[in-house]
Amino acid sequence: MHTEDTWQQLQYKDEIVSVKVHSSTEDDKEVLYILVEDIQDHFPDANTFRCGGKLVNFMRDTDGKWLSPKRFAYRPDEVVEIITTKSASSPQQLVRQNTTVLQSTSASPADKDKFHLLSAHFQNYFKAMENDQKEQADRLQSSFQQGFSELHAALDRNLDLQRQLNDMQQYMVQLQEQTLDRLAVIQGRVQALLTATYELHEYSIPRLFIILPKDPSTWDLR
Repeated sequence: MHTEDTWQQLQYKDEIVSVKVHSSTEDDKEVLYILVEDIQDHFPDANTFRCGGKLVNFMRDTDGKWLSPKRFAYRPDEVVEIITTKSASSPQQLVRQNTTVLQSTSASPADKDKFHLLSAHFQNYFKAMENDQKEQADRLQSSFQQGFSELHAALDRNLDLQRQLNDMQQYMVQLQEQTLDRLAVIQGRVQALLTATYELHEYSIPRLFIILPKDPSTWDLR
């Protein structure tokens, strides 16, 4: 496929734009993708993307690390929604919105109880991530995803609930990405320190030499 005329449609609020599609070859197969930095040229705060109500996953290598520069797969005949840091709600805002959503929705009492439980999982997840309690955060996220699946039928009937839970999921993904980025920086610094330490032990001989004359009587000390 020639990518010169291939574009990905994206939407931010009421604005729809098209971004160039790139291609590469992997295992003799053509892979089409969009570079996030191309999108950030137009929307600097773009950091998360959604398509058909689901978050868009970034492409990874065989070791599970994000490809650099960051990218996601081309989605023909679909419009990808742009989520920016400015448009994303904070955890506190999301929790406050829960009361309003539950008061206005027609969800059954049982579904409202489940939604309250998911909100509690979300708040505890956020606190666990803040305190670097990764194992607890993973358990809370698993419980959140399970509850999300159980509420699937109710979400189909209540778009407000659906949007609220999608926002919670989005924030969880953002927190995970920020944590992974911090870990990558720390690992890079540790690796640099280990390399420097190894070189000091391996090459202990000074690397800067000053050659002095053999006969000191010829030195001019004036």
